[in-house]
Amino acid sequence: RDECLEKDLANLIVAFNKKYSANTKLLETGTWALSRLVDKKPAPFWNQISETLPFFTSLLEQNLSKQHTKDALWGLYYISNSYLLNIVDAGIIPLIIKFLENDDVTISFPALKILGNIISSNRDNLTDEVLKNKDFLLKIFHLFTQRNSTIKVYAGWTLGNLAAGTPDQIAKILEEPKFLETLGNCLQDTNEKIKYQASCALANLVSRATNEQIQELVIKHGYLDHIAAMMNEKHLQIYERNIIEPINKVMKADTTKTIAPIFEK
Repeated sequence: RDECLEKDLANLIVAFNKKYSANTKLLETGTWALSRLVDKKPAPFWNQISETLPFFTSLLEQNLSKQHTKDALWGLYYISNSYLLNIVDAGIIPLIIKFLENDDVTISFPALKILGNIISSNRDNLTDEVLKNKDFLLKIFHLFTQRNSTIKVYAGWTLGNLAAGTPDQIAKILEEPKFLETLGNCLQDTNEKIKYQASCALANLVSRATNEQIQELVIKHGYLDHIAAMMNEKHLQIYERNIIEPINKVMKADTTKTIAPIFEK
């Protein structure tokens, strides 16, 4: 890979694919080759792969075929592992979000992984860029209707990172009633990994929330019911941290003494 990149092969393939874009098979093979060239560690130097970002984006905009779309999304995911800001600055977040609703997991999964990289970056401003898209959360919830357990685990992990956001981001989350409902449903799932990711998301939800938001979660959204559900888990030790720390946070937020009666129930 490194020897190919040193010979500028990635940018040469982009130029080749543009020249012969009418040849579907060549374009498929070239897109796949590019997705491999931008993968692996250490990351390629940016000047070695700079032309691949607009090329992959163009393929997604054209939506030519499943194969083109899948390889372009994986290529963008590999780029996002090392050049996340380049992905965000390209303004393609709304385009990536569109592919979350695709019922083919080979397409929705790499799209989710790109967005997961952005949300888990610990840069609140990048998460804001994702949350600007009003239908983003609804598309994440849609992923839980798929049969594939891997994508549901990763969707739960993504919700967990969203839940660890700023008070302003939590306020946006609370505007969507399905957020808590989805996590509650995940706690009932037979897959332990899905259940655990849901428990982490519930714990994260109060980690940076204001006292007022915590009170809203408990009084209006039945937050403590979800914590109580975790206490009934057979393997309680797995969920222990995601129970005790949120309860401590909830009781500290009970400045108006309105939560205590609910907690006793």
